[in-house]
Amino acid sequence: RDSGSIELGNDQELDRADDDLVSGMAKAEYAFKEYHRLEASIVAFDNDAQEPNNGQGLGGPDLVEKAIRSTTLRGAYSYQNPSNRWLDLDFLAYHTAIEADELRLDALGNGPAGELLKRDVDTVGLRLDNRTRFAPMETIQTLITYGVEAYRDKQDGAAGGGPRGGVPDAEADFLGLFAQAEINIAEPFGIMPGDVLIIPGVRYDEFDISSSIATSNSEDSISPRIGMSYLPNDWLVLFANYGHAFRAPTFDELFLTGVHFRIPIGPGITNRFVPNPNLKPQETETTEFGFALEFDDVIQTQDMLQFKASRFLIDGNDFIDLVVVQPAPFITCNPFIPGNCDGTTNSGNVPRVALRGTEVEASYESPRLRLALGYSTLDGENLATGAKLGVLAPDQFTADAAFKWHEMESIFGWRVLAANKFEKVNAVADIRDGYAAHDLYASWQPQRFKPLRGVRLDLGVDNIFDKSYSRVFTDAPEAGRNLKIAIGYNLSL
Repeated sequence: RDSGSIELGNDQELDRADDDLVSGMAKAEYAFKEYHRLEASIVAFDNDAQEPNNGQGLGGPDLVEKAIRSTTLRGAYSYQNPSNRWLDLDFLAYHTAIEADELRLDALGNGPAGELLKRDVDTVGLRLDNRTRFAPMETIQTLITYGVEAYRDKQDGAAGGGPRGGVPDAEADFLGLFAQAEINIAEPFGIMPGDVLIIPGVRYDEFDISSSIATSNSEDSISPRIGMSYLPNDWLVLFANYGHAFRAPTFDELFLTGVHFRIPIGPGITNRFVPNPNLKPQETETTEFGFALEFDDVIQTQDMLQFKASRFLIDGNDFIDLVVVQPAPFITCNPFIPGNCDGTTNSGNVPRVALRGTEVEASYESPRLRLALGYSTLDGENLATGAKLGVLAPDQFTADAAFKWHEMESIFGWRVLAANKFEKVNAVADIRDGYAAHDLYASWQPQRFKPLRGVRLDLGVDNIFDKSYSRVFTDAPEAGRNLKIAIGYNLSL
């Protein structure tokens, strides 16, 4: 893909951007001795770009020439013998290499022209899990899944041949052990209709992160969970889940760097990311409950109507969130004094947080039609201060309607993403207007004409009404009307 300046929904241009992107994937599978399977794949991404160092603005000074390379290699083995209830094995090994080089083309940023900024991240990991099935009673079926996963991240950073601020040499090791049981009880207690599914589980995690700018950061934790579903008939499911989760900070959270946003007042106000190598892991307790409905042959044969609604409550300790410190121009700082209003953003631990959310989705599908509706809302706050969290989003509505034209082996559709005005913020300047963005799409996959089997043609128009809107806080709105065409070919040997 070759792209240049992007026309935004407000008729302005995101200029001084030039991307030359190539990506691809290859995958091979080999089955042998009836129950054994090997799989290998490679995914590659290559992007040569010339753009401002701050990718969220409308373009301008501080140009860099970027070369981004990413390669992921995966190898997998599985053994699945339906008659063997003790062994159902999966093994996965993978390696990902990411190289991000930025050459400064001018001296209008945080370094001299010609300075080369480097960031290389290598990840090596594996996962091994097995499933064992048994039936202690005629009415009880049990599936136990257990395994181990481990991976290592290694980061190397440099600027002009020396250390790079915010991108230190670092290494992280992660280990996880897990076990889970799925217990299906038919007609529990002999008096209840339907089935009850109980899913208890436990996981052990540990990590160790070290870098050239901080002491070693290591912790471990045991996380239990329990889930239960009741299926009284073939169209209703009631469910509830509780789980404790432990998440180690990522390299991107620990070592944030670059420009977060700019405010075009006076000589310019810049808010920069800063690293936080002492970031702690976050721990959360999540409770979820809801129900799902599914009906077949509602209007005609071979159609399906589905509905699902859920509510979740998350209580967190040391929750990892973006912490933005930005002086208010003309109130706490003078924007005409260079640097006086500059701010910082880093990943920080919020001691105690609460998040509450609801998700609702409905869909109808028939041989000719596909209809889908969705709604989601999320709210959360720092329990100590009452401040809103940086991970929040506006209430969102989605709609998708498609017509299946089997005679032409095609599908035509219309998609809408709408959001309410976003007011879950701590500063008036962060309020964002609501919006509704409409897309049209079509896809053609010939099957009847043998020489064209495997070909796929996709056409689309994103943001057909050229709406100016922003999904997240940024200096530039989303792209305006965008015409797309893609041709693919799936080769199966």
